[in-house]
Amino acid sequence: MTTEEKAAKIIEDIRGQTGTNPIRMFKALTKNDYINIHGPEHHILDGACLLMAYHNAGGKIDIDEALKKILYEGLRMPGAMCGFWGICGAITSIGAALAIIDGTGPLTADGTWGNHMAFTSSAIGELGKINGPRCCKRDAMIAFKHGIEYVNQHYGVQLEYENQTCEFSSQNQQCIKDRCPFYKNKPVAFFSGFPARRFTAEIAERLKKDLPVRHCIVFITACPVDFQRNDEDSAGMHGMFVEYEMGFEKFCVVDARMDPADAQKWAREADCIFLMGGGSCSEQMQLMRDKGIYEIVRDSPAMVLGVSAGSMNMGKITVDVFESLVPYEGLGFADITMIGHFSYDDIERLRLMKQVSMDRPVCAMEDESVIFISNGKVEIIGTIHKIVKKEIWPFTKEDVRF
Repeated sequence: MTTEEKAAKIIEDIRGQTGTNPIRMFKALTKNDYINIHGPEHHILDGACLLMAYHNAGGKIDIDEALKKILYEGLRMPGAMCGFWGICGAITSIGAALAIIDGTGPLTADGTWGNHMAFTSSAIGELGKINGPRCCKRDAMIAFKHGIEYVNQHYGVQLEYENQTCEFSSQNQQCIKDRCPFYKNKPVAFFSGFPARRFTAEIAERLKKDLPVRHCIVFITACPVDFQRNDEDSAGMHGMFVEYEMGFEKFCVVDARMDPADAQKWAREADCIFLMGGGSCSEQMQLMRDKGIYEIVRDSPAMVLGVSAGSMNMGKITVDVFESLVPYEGLGFADITMIGHFSYDDIERLRLMKQVSMDRPVCAMEDESVIFISNGKVEIIGTIHKIVKKEIWPFTKEDVRF
């Protein structure tokens, strides 16, 4: 089939898609033989999925006219433009869809021209960090992530987004594997605590492997209104990286002072996100939701680290034993319920851990221990226990589920 024939087929098939999740539409259509793993058909497909989801969500648009326009605009975009022109066709396809929704043109002065440029800049910036070679599926996922966020913020409708794990890597001869945020699992690390306020040499060496790029680290507090402490602790925690020559070019702490738009910008730019401890698990989780960064943290290609309360929020289920024994949903980086600072001498903490273990296994971490997870592989440093029905056993990497 020619590109024009594929484009016409895309427009025909997209009309049968229901729901408000453009990623599911994309995945459904890519199962057809006429969609290659890479190719300019994505310049029509990606924008068409966004337009159809927007229409299904109640967006005010003439869908027939909109699909005609995305067909026309997509066919004007040449193949391999990412390599030859420095701009990704998946992102320009979504950008074209936004222009169609808003009726934006080169002379538009109502603000949408600049807003669309900001969307393109944000999405291209993320692609630039990942680097090539191209992958039309990976690039589409990033374009959708930023496009869905844009629609939900600007148009009074809500599109559905879902965290992605790649289904196409076996078909891509140039798959970049570990460098792709959708290839298996991104790197995360659960820490209990560092009483000496420094990484051990073994942990530092392991961190270097997962943090080859260190432009920006974002700390997220568990004490949202303790501003002086947040400033001091974030500087001190960044100093832990500096001690081992792993300093970042810039860092910040997200707390109650920060504007949501700024928090979102920092979180998207981060190479590493560090969920701090020393406070309330629930307040940290609420802070992420209030600032609009919960989904960004969950879905970001950045490495995510957590210590104490921060680590507890990284598991599938969180139980803060000194706050409430009522469980709530965590970020879900691993199917564990982590509780830190295990010590046989801490009788009250141990009693509460055992109480929680009657309902679910507890990952009880001693200080200076860590669980590293990268691309589905688990590495444990230090001493960690598993408490099940009040019985204490050694915790092993086989106890980590996803």
